[in-house]
Amino acid sequence: MTQAVRIARPDRATRQRRVARSGFTLLELVVVLVILLALAGIALPRYAMAQSRYGLGMAANRVAADVRLTAEGARAAGESRSIQFGGLQDVYWLVDVPDPDRPDQGYLVRLDLPPYEVDLHVTPFLNSILTFDAYGEPSEAGMVTLERSGMKRHVTLDEHGGVALP
Repeated sequence: MTQAVRIARPDRATRQRRVARSGFTLLELVVVLVILLALAGIALPRYAMAQSRYGLGMAANRVAADVRLTAEGARAAGESRSIQFGGLQDVYWLVDVPDPDRPDQGYLVRLDLPPYEVDLHVTPFLNSILTFDAYGEPSEAGMVTLERSGMKRHVTLDEHGGVALP
């Protein structure tokens, strides 16, 4: 004789309790929130530092490219060309060079605005003007220092017109 095994099914009240308990408890939500805040506390300063490094690097590359452009322009035109740095302002402009985007205006670069947002310091160019002769040789060697969030980047110019980003 075989006996039938009867499997007990949960009654309706038990099923309703399981459905009601399927959410998260307040404690679980608080733990997840604490973990997320800890991760954000670690990630945000690193992101800000990376963004500062990126802006500083972009500004240094831009200054170096514009110095090379001015030297090559002087050599190609067979006449002197200059870059004038903005003294107290964090700007520089390429004298007698039209802006590539706005040909009716001068070539002005503002390093105090996004995406750069850097401070500009120039040494020792006389009157903050760097002049290249008709052969693309600079009037003097010097250095442009860019600073942001305590970090510095230097663009150096040697006496033969070589530009370096150490």
